[in-house]
Order: sequence, then structure tokens, then C-alpha cells
Amino acid sequence: SVQRMSLPPGRSARWAAQEYSAWLPLVFRSFLIAEVDVALNVRFRLLFPRISLLELSFAHDRSLAPDRHVFYITGGLLSYKLARSTNRSRLEFRQVLDGSTLVVGIHDYRPTLPWPAYTCTQALLHLWVMRKFAKHLAMLAGSAAARV
Repeated sequence: SVQRMSLPPGRSARWAAQEYSAWLPLVFRSFLIAEVDVALNVRFRLLFPRISLLELSFAHDRSLAPDRHVFYITGGLLSYKLARSTNRSRLEFRQVLDGSTLVVGIHDYRPTLPWPAYTCTQALLHLWVMRKFAKHLAMLAGSAAARV
């Protein structure tokens, strides 16, 4: 899954990843919270019961430049856990095209749902969320342009 969206002027992939972590719980405010720790790891949980849906571990070694922000998908109900430590499922925010475009991709992800169920449910929900986030970024870009 890879989505492309416009990035507000003066903003980076790092900013977009942090904005996404703050924005997503607002979209699902009635039942989802995001907990971000000091190491920038993110855990998306249901409000009730407090089940972890997805755990993202910030990849410091792969996110040194502001134009790339990578999270490893390391746990949660929606993520299949591999017994091997070489699992590299990840959510990546990357700034491209002279910084004007953001590419958000999920790589090497293995869902817990059977593939047909995943493509008809979780994958469609992810696409809807990414489109809504792209509109959110466009709105922020418009707000920034209006202030100048």
C-alpha cells in the first residue's frame, strides 16, 4: 500500500508522521486513542476494551534525515507476529519531488485477517484513512497559504 499526497510548504516527512499520530485518534475519537512515548513509538488502542490494535516502533536508524520517518510494525491485534526477529513490516513516510510530495507506504506487512477478508475490510479502511489524511494535509497547506 503506497499513497501519494501533497505536503504543506515548509513541512517534512517527520512532521507528517507526527501529525498523523496526532490526527488519527481525532478521526476515530469515539473509540481509538494513540499513545506516543518519549522514543516516538506509537500504540493505537481501543478505548474500551483497552486492546492494542497496532504498535509502531520508531526506527531511529532509518529516520535520521527529516525527509524520511519509518516505523516498524511490531505488534497489536491487526499485525501478524513472526517468530523471527527479521520481520521488517513498516510504515514509512517519505518526502519526495523537492519536498512537495509525501509518499506513505506500508511495506512487508502481514495482516492477521485472511487475505480476502483483509482486502475487503482493513485495506479499504486504510485507503479511506489515507485519503482523509491527504485532505487534512491539503487543508493545512491552505491555512498556511492564507496566513502568508
